[in-house]
Amino acid sequence: MIERGKQLSGKEYTNFVRILDQLGYGTPHTNSVSFDLASLRSIPKLGPLILNLLKLKLGAANWAGQNDPLEEVIRLRFHEVFGIAPDMLRDWLRPPMIPDDGDDSSLLEEDRKFFEDDATIQPDSPFVFSPGHRQRQTTPTRRSGSAAATADQLHNDIQNRLYDYLVSKFGADHVGTENATGGGTAIDVVTRKRGLVTFYEIKTGRTVRACIRQALPQLLEYAYWPEAQRADALVVVSHLPVTPDAEKYLQHLRAKFSLPLSYLQFDMNANVLR
Repeated sequence: MIERGKQLSGKEYTNFVRILDQLGYGTPHTNSVSFDLASLRSIPKLGPLILNLLKLKLGAANWAGQNDPLEEVIRLRFHEVFGIAPDMLRDWLRPPMIPDDGDDSSLLEEDRKFFEDDATIQPDSPFVFSPGHRQRQTTPTRRSGSAAATADQLHNDIQNRLYDYLVSKFGADHVGTENATGGGTAIDVVTRKRGLVTFYEIKTGRTVRACIRQALPQLLEYAYWPEAQRADALVVVSHLPVTPDAEKYLQHLRAKFSLPLSYLQFDMNANVLR
């Protein structure tokens, strides 16, 4: 609800009410108007357009641009305008890198096998670090615009770039991809430096929460099944910047269960791990 003389006054209030009336989102009004914008979120691809508009408005309001524009929108409590929680606004406005074609699953085929198949058909063997990488395909191999096909290409792109980035940090002898765990599964990226081993699991879900949800069981099994200690650190990697709630969740897991778990974004524009 917006009340005349409280949140808006004079011409500002009149113009706001007129826009609500024109769009059909307002209610009968005199000195106050109620509105419900929930139906906006059902309009396909509208969220990213709204975020771009908000960026322009922030710039016009002399926003310094030192933080993520979406987080600045949250800081300014724009989610309250839409009557939704901050994470719901993030999920709506953040442009998805995977097209929504009606297929809700962006799992890779190898991930699907992990969740659906029993990998215990072969005896467990010790984990052996193996450096090196074979460049993965990043262009379509079949005529498909499905979410699964796009996720596969994005995953390969991140893996190729992440390998190059880590090699620049640690050296080629200390970075490997698709290392066998010894239990019938393979790890996306592994680093071993000064005796410390880190497992990186790449996810391309539509949200940070989805990426963590998919990666966590895999990382735990890779590192500890059935009672092993193969890694010193576990890292979820995706193309999305971490959200405050996701960071709180990971901090809680680290504190409560002593899990060496973290989340890092691979910035596809800057080619760096953040």
